[in-house]
Amino acid sequence: MKPPLKPEPLPPPKIEIINLIDVLITLIAFFMFTTVFATRQGQLEIELPTASRSVSAQVEVGTEIGLTKENRIIIAGRLLGPGELTEYLRKNCRSGELVVVKADRECKYEWVISLLDRIKSSGITRVGLRFTPDD
Repeated sequence: MKPPLKPEPLPPPKIEIINLIDVLITLIAFFMFTTVFATRQGQLEIELPTASRSVSAQVEVGTEIGLTKENRIIIAGRLLGPGELTEYLRKNCRSGELVVVKADRECKYEWVISLLDRIKSSGITRVGLRFTPDD
C-alpha cells in the first residue's frame, strides 16, 4: 500500500500592483488633459455689452471674431495677431458669409473700429455685432 500523497502547499495569493499602476496613470493623464482643455476656453472671457432694443434675426453666422478688453483677437478659440486676421479671413471665409464681432464691453471703441476696418480690407462685406439684450 502506498502512502497518501501530500498536496504541495499553494503560494499565498498576491495582487499585482504594476497592472493597477498602469491603469491609474492612464486615468490621471486622461483627466489632466480634459481638464486643461475645458478650462482654456474660459480664460478668454468676453463680456458683451447690452442693448434695450434689438431685432433678433435668424441668420446663419459663418465666423465669430472675439475682441477682448486687452485688445486680443480670438477666432475659433485661437489668438490671432492683427496681420494674421486678414490672412485667416481671406482663406477661411466664403463670399457673402456673415462675420459676427463679439467685442467686450470694456474694450476701446478705437479697437472695434480698427477690427472692422481689417475685416473690410480682407474682402468681407457682411459684418454684424453681437451683444446681450436687456430683459
